[in-house]
Amino acid sequence: MTCTKKMFTGLMSVFTLMGAAQAALITIDGSTPNTETRATAVFELQGIHNWTADNEYLLKGTILVGNGAVLNIEAGTVIRGANEVTTKAAYNVDYRPGSLIVERGGKIFANGTAENPIVMTDEWDNHFPWKNQWGSSVTRTWMYRNGSNVPTTHNNQAYDYGKIGDLHGAWGGLVLCGKAFVNWDGADVADLGTVTINVEGVDSGLGIAGGGNDDDDSSGVVKYVQIRYGGAITTQDGKEINGLTLYGVGRGTELHHIEVYNNQDDGIEWFGGTVNAKHLVVWGAGDDTFDSDAGFRGKNQFLFGVQRNLSGSKIESGCSDKGMEMDGFEKTAASGSMLFSASLWANITLIGADYVDSTKRNAAISMRDNASPQIYNSVFMDFGSKATFIENRTDITANGITLNVADRFETPNTLDQLPTWRANNAFGQNVGPEYFYQAQVPGNQACLRGSVFWNIQSGLYPTNAGPTSLMTAYPWINAKAGGGPNVSGSLALYSDWDMEQEGNVVGLYNLSAGDTADADADNLMPIKRRYRTQVVKGPSMTSAAYDITEIDPRAANDAVTGAMYIPDSWVTPTAYRGAFGPSNNWAKGWTTIATLGAFGEAAKTDPQEVEPLVDNTVYVTNTIVTVVTNGVNGIVYQDNGTAFTGEPLSTDVAVWGIQTSPVVTYTIATAGTYQLQYTASLNPGEVNWQPVKTFTATAVPVTVNLTDLVGFTPEHSDDSRFYRLMKQ
Repeated sequence: MTCTKKMFTGLMSVFTLMGAAQAALITIDGSTPNTETRATAVFELQGIHNWTADNEYLLKGTILVGNGAVLNIEAGTVIRGANEVTTKAAYNVDYRPGSLIVERGGKIFANGTAENPIVMTDEWDNHFPWKNQWGSSVTRTWMYRNGSNVPTTHNNQAYDYGKIGDLHGAWGGLVLCGKAFVNWDGADVADLGTVTINVEGVDSGLGIAGGGNDDDDSSGVVKYVQIRYGGAITTQDGKEINGLTLYGVGRGTELHHIEVYNNQDDGIEWFGGTVNAKHLVVWGAGDDTFDSDAGFRGKNQFLFGVQRNLSGSKIESGCSDKGMEMDGFEKTAASGSMLFSASLWANITLIGADYVDSTKRNAAISMRDNASPQIYNSVFMDFGSKATFIENRTDITANGITLNVADRFETPNTLDQLPTWRANNAFGQNVGPEYFYQAQVPGNQACLRGSVFWNIQSGLYPTNAGPTSLMTAYPWINAKAGGGPNVSGSLALYSDWDMEQEGNVVGLYNLSAGDTADADADNLMPIKRRYRTQVVKGPSMTSAAYDITEIDPRAANDAVTGAMYIPDSWVTPTAYRGAFGPSNNWAKGWTTIATLGAFGEAAKTDPQEVEPLVDNTVYVTNTIVTVVTNGVNGIVYQDNGTAFTGEPLSTDVAVWGIQTSPVVTYTIATAGTYQLQYTASLNPGEVNWQPVKTFTATAVPVTVNLTDLVGFTPEHSDDSRFYRLMKQ
């Protein structure tokens, strides 16, 4: 049988191997006086600075990018944070490991590439494959502070930077401070737009804070950046710094392709703000993998997280806690009524450490303090506690608003159901809900939709267990604001929503305790492969944890299809659930974990797998036309336009259909850029065309349908009146 093929080809990126010549080391020295120095071992960059790949940069102490300053970092640049031992020896000051903090009004342009990522790491790291350095064992002195914040110096310890291991907390991390709206303790409605949050892990006396009144603010660009081995305690209050911390960062900031590897505290944490991000990787966070708080109202898509027991001294300091911790406010209830944490999350894959500690905190998702997240099309697996802890309480009210996550699951996401407070923004405009709440899509203010829960020990919460028994079993749940999540009201509050009716797959399939293999007997795992080893490390464990030794996180089984429609043009449409499609691993080629062999030995040198915006492959046989677009399965059609439901007539047919009813189909005869648009209503006066997908067609003629273009079968897919294809 003959066939013809027409296709657009995607670009594929590979590492560029550079010479192994030793780069010059430039020290950014906290002891050097400058006019804005606030304390010993603190230095503020002013003006414009260019850090280039032919040098390496050692940060001694807290290095600030000051208000009005610009830091440009070239692709392939290595930035090292000094260990506390080094800083102590230089300045006789405790708690000053190297850290990089961009202040409000400062800007960072960290423009890494897939071929040459930017690396922020410790003093001794020697693993830089694009410079032909694959890591080796290094002997060094390393300081670690225990659970009582007592410094302990480990002398002449060896660590192999060429292998996945447990080193963490060797320097500080990267912090961005922006000017977007936040909420925080002590703030009330009258303070909206004037509230700031002091940077955690840095002396409060330094006056470094994030927050303001400009949701469109930009702190610059961070892309293709690796942040390794951070999270040291940097102040006497025992607070570690996160790998990447975002304080009031605005949506004008560009964040994508960022990896946090082996951080002592959280991987990435959002404190308020509106910044949007895609393609985030966190491996081995000592606390929460992803943490959001304080009125965060941004969007995130394609997040990949793997827990690892880093043998730290306590939970929240090297032992892994929750996969996602989602808060609405810190401890003062009034701030939670002032600005909701109304965020949007899509296509997350989270792999837990699958342990039970003395307080049973290893949960996939914890929602408390009026958090209002919309979570779509994600995969959560291998957590030793509950799949979700969702706060359901009736005892905390502020400004007439009950601060209860359960209420958010039952309340429509419409402007009339959001706080009505208004404030002046940075441009002198009096703004309200229509300005503050732009991230979420129609539906309820909080939801969990289209996701897969797999191999989680205790099932979904809420359960039929009452509040008393839950608090006995899980003592980290308590009754105070900012503690929780807590249940003080009737579980009947959940009666209006059912997890399994929201398109979720609740497969609580437990494997044997001694599991070290990559698949279960029923072949139900929502990813292609994961090998793990049961280990006992650290003093806070009451059961062994599992460390991943190799993983293929691409979608499998229930995760291959079933993604739900998200009516937002910023969101990349997918048919699959989780961070990766069944044939694409975008974390290859530029991440630390890829070069350390997390995806298998071959992945160390594999090029990055790029999922192009449009990749049309048309296979034509005697009776069948199959269209494959954007890496998802197209629909197989017979000549009469109805869906083909039988066996393929030829091996030339590339894919199986993902649904069996006809959808709107277009034949594109002229090359060019096209935009698919959708209106939710056909009523006169209510037609509102919104962009769904913009793409370029070069190999024409080509036949495409809505499922192919969007990545799943959308609403009204069989009625052409709701869609139009416009040539740009």
